[in-house]
Amino acid sequence: MFHTSERASPIWCGNVSGFIAGIGSWGQILESCQVSHAVISRLDSDPRPARSVALQRLLNKTAISYDTVNDLLIVRSDDLVRLLSKKGLFVGFDELWLHPCLPSREEICAFPITSDGINLAEDIPHDLIDAFRDSSATTGLGDGCGINFITKHKSVADMIHEGLGGHQI
Repeated sequence: MFHTSERASPIWCGNVSGFIAGIGSWGQILESCQVSHAVISRLDSDPRPARSVALQRLLNKTAISYDTVNDLLIVRSDDLVRLLSKKGLFVGFDELWLHPCLPSREEICAFPITSDGINLAEDIPHDLIDAFRDSSATTGLGDGCGINFITKHKSVADMIHEGLGGHQI
């Protein structure tokens, strides 16, 4: 797990084995980050999850309300927990950004962090750090080849490690 203290506010990054849906401490993570909304920016490698007809059917069927921004899906944090429990929805190469309030277009981090593209245990691109700091997100997670994470909360980084057995890739 890397820690950077550039520009006064620390950021923790890393990569652990597992998948986003396998994190067992979602309630604690969302509470620790004081998250009200989550941006689903990739779902099974698709960078436009809001265009998925199957996903829209599921959201409507389960009475989950959502917003969209630039073909990204935004759900409330309690609805995110419900979606994470749906078998076959988060299957890998997914990406989530957690926000303390409903983000505007300008507040969404646009840097892709699915772990097929980068491994945050090996390298933290400066462009990612800048985009993350400029966004209103408190935590970002991207999976596929393990779970990449970036967060402003050390407690969240610790929960991700503990919730997945603490195995770092």
